[in-house]
Amino acid sequence: MPYTEQTSAKLPQLPAGFLAVSEAAKSLNKSVDTVTRWCQTGKLPAIPRRYGLKVTYLVPSASVQLMQREDEAVPHTSAKSIEPHSSYVDTWIQAMERGLMTGKPFSPLTVQDYETFVRSFLRSQPVVSSGALGAELLKIPAVHYSKRFKLYKGVVCFSKFLIRERALDKVFLEEVKPLYPKRHLPPKRLGVDETQLGQLMSAAKTPLLRMMVIVLAGTGLRVSEAAALRRSDIDLGRRTLTVRLGKGNKTRRLGLVPVVMEAITAHMETVRSQWLFCDEAGEPISRTSIYHRLRRLGKRAGVSVSPHAMRRAFVTLNANKGRPLQMLQIACGHSDIKTTLGYCLTTEQEVIEAMRGWD
Repeated sequence: MPYTEQTSAKLPQLPAGFLAVSEAAKSLNKSVDTVTRWCQTGKLPAIPRRYGLKVTYLVPSASVQLMQREDEAVPHTSAKSIEPHSSYVDTWIQAMERGLMTGKPFSPLTVQDYETFVRSFLRSQPVVSSGALGAELLKIPAVHYSKRFKLYKGVVCFSKFLIRERALDKVFLEEVKPLYPKRHLPPKRLGVDETQLGQLMSAAKTPLLRMMVIVLAGTGLRVSEAAALRRSDIDLGRRTLTVRLGKGNKTRRLGLVPVVMEAITAHMETVRSQWLFCDEAGEPISRTSIYHRLRRLGKRAGVSVSPHAMRRAFVTLNANKGRPLQMLQIACGHSDIKTTLGYCLTTEQEVIEAMRGWD
């Protein structure tokens, strides 16, 4: 139901710098229905707000002032931006891949995520505006924080490219700051303890599955890093593993304990391939395939598990054994030790048991 004058009295006091639709309509000498339609289509940047079953909009006063001064109907853009913004997507992707956005190339996974969400956004909203972004965020339930966050980050990244191409005004970045998604529920942090690791290894009937469990839990690798491993990255003589172009395009080396070495060797003896994580035919296994194989293994073992849960297990189990947190940070490839701390899922009972043995 469109916002009307009758509903304005029921609304709470507006934040500074924003106008109700009725006030914006009066300032622009337009009808409330016209201004509401502008907000819905993104012609007038605005932030949607739901009140019960009704949806209204908070209109930035700066948007109204600009529209009053300009003869063009489209605010915050040059004439060049009248064409659909979808025409800029391919060039934007190249800019991310070649390091023309921030000075260094974006990771392939980041490029893939941003492209997916931005293309989906542009199928519903042909032109980027704060009102359009707000409308699309409103379609995603608040409990799906990750989807809301990725949509926001992707569109904001794309908007910076549009601003550089003079297809969008930089005021957009200020207008969307109130739309930044915030987590209102604690994140789900799936972990695996030593008993559950034993169950998984018992249920792993092939060298590949056994290696998958042991390598992920014994090295803390990201699933994308594991999928990209080659035989040449394993130095059996020196007992090291090299992660090439991990997150942030960084390379790091890890040490391998005997149980990890044995699992890798057993799998490598069954197939001949340049890839470490490969099937019986020697074809590489994708990160998605590793995820699904591990989930199916978990169902057989009666354990809720994911590749990221194995990464948390690596941090938690080693932290509980007294391994230095700084070493775990380097092993995981974390740039901030606070991230490593967040991976540690030590329970209160584990703390109690450990403290009983303290001098």
